[in-house]
Amino acid sequence: MFRRLLWLTVVCMLFFAAGCSSKETADNDENTKTSPTQTEEKDREIEKTSNSSPGNNENKPHSKSTGTDQNEKNEPDTGNDTIIKAVEQDGQRTIHYPQLNMKDKGKEQKINDLIYSDITAYASQYDGGTLTVDYQIKWYTMETLSIFYTAEFSGGAYPGEHVYLTSLNLETGEKIALPNLVEINEDFVQLLKESPYLDPENPASPNKDKKAAVLDYLDSIGVPELVNALQHADEINPGTNSHNIYSCIQGHHVIVSIGVPHALGDHAEFKVSLD
Repeated sequence: MFRRLLWLTVVCMLFFAAGCSSKETADNDENTKTSPTQTEEKDREIEKTSNSSPGNNENKPHSKSTGTDQNEKNEPDTGNDTIIKAVEQDGQRTIHYPQLNMKDKGKEQKINDLIYSDITAYASQYDGGTLTVDYQIKWYTMETLSIFYTAEFSGGAYPGEHVYLTSLNLETGEKIALPNLVEINEDFVQLLKESPYLDPENPASPNKDKKAAVLDYLDSIGVPELVNALQHADEINPGTNSHNIYSCIQGHHVIVSIGVPHALGDHAEFKVSLD
């Protein structure tokens, strides 16, 4: 009797141990199914990072153009009008110039015709050589467009760089000449000479010797002649604008360009305050 009870006890213990072992195995199998491996966890993290990062150029800011490539556009800070770079090529003459794309098509036509007629009239002064004209937009608002043209010409004794500056009233479709902005007199000549000299070769730190040489040249012209020359500024006529004086608005300033000898750079610019 005692042996039978002992045997039943041993059998029960074996069944209990087997049941525990099966449950532990099942638990382990369940954990194996639901717990991700380290590799899977890393892959998920990479996928999450990739999806949250912007792709291609969708969220990158677009820079504004200053008119250096043929099909570039420059947008003003206000309004929906744009500028498209146009080009005219005729033999050895290549002219790049801006054309406006405006909501007001009548105003657009008037301004674009003025831009084209002015730059082609200026370029016609250079004949018998290779001429390349390009430009930069110096100021562009809803009311004003200022253009700084550079003309590279080779056909004389040496190649030269000349400039043509102009500002347009976008409301009226007319040019803004220097005498429309300031009173031309001896005081303005003095203000011009005392204004910052813009050195294209050293914009941040203008060459002092070169500036002094330019001022010496202006002094040699004399104040009365400079007053007379400035009164004819922005006229595309070598007969009246013999010193090649052109201007354009830039904010609260006007850039004034004066023709100078080739040794001084062919042209010299001063930034004169309008305040």
